[in-house]
Amino acid sequence: MITQTWDGATVKYYLDADYRAQWSAGSPNFDSVSAEAFLGAQGTFNYFYGFLGQVRLYNKTLSPSEVAGVYNEGRYATP
Repeated sequence: MITQTWDGATVKYYLDADYRAQWSAGSPNFDSVSAEAFLGAQGTFNYFYGFLGQVRLYNKTLSPSEVAGVYNEGRYATP
């Protein structure tokens, strides 16, 4: 499971609920009606050729324990 959180200033990257890296990231501009969000691509290029399953978006920044909880929740589910 790949997870990224953003608290308004910093993006944190987790792999299978293990913290891996972080970097500074400013605020995106969601004020425009024409603003688009891309999953699996960087704008209209650098496409991810694969499958994105069980995508979740939250209206808050998940804590490390919440990231672990989401990971463990799906870990034992049968497909």
